[in-house]
Amino acid sequence: MVEGFSELVQASGVSVPARAKFVGRFLGYTTFGSLTFGLVCGQLGVMFTVGPLVPFFCGSWLGYTLSSISFWRSECSTARGYVRDYPRLLEYVIRTEFPWARMPEVTGIEVSMVPMSQDMAIEKWMQGHSLIRLSWCILAGQSCQSLIQEHQEEKRRELLAEPAAASAPHGSSGQI
Repeated sequence: MVEGFSELVQASGVSVPARAKFVGRFLGYTTFGSLTFGLVCGQLGVMFTVGPLVPFFCGSWLGYTLSSISFWRSECSTARGYVRDYPRLLEYVIRTEFPWARMPEVTGIEVSMVPMSQDMAIEKWMQGHSLIRLSWCILAGQSCQSLIQEHQEEKRRELLAEPAAASAPHGSSGQI
């Protein structure tokens, strides 16, 4: 729902920053979860003559908590996928946009508090102090999400073009 809304806003020519998309997704996700749990628990409270208000509050709190945890897990999974598939892009974004993340230099000079070798990949860097470094990777993933989506769309177009090129007769130019 939020993605569709952001695509509608982008079609109007307005650029939506990555952080605003993130906040919009979070608010939409947690609001939906909170209200759904709250309304179900409120209805159950009415059916069991407890009253709707306290069960609604408890259900909303439970729904918000579970939605927040689910959203965090989803963002962590996305960040780990980006680190696995696009490590150089994320490393570049972390180094240029978030220099206070204290990622070690390529030359082997230790910039962070944890000693790291020159060949340490971003995957290993992310695992140390996992919550802090994972948060930096999530922020970097948000910053380069549009680039990654464009790259994936380009790969899809290439995959779709391959069978068409292979099935065309060799003597024809593909035009009718």
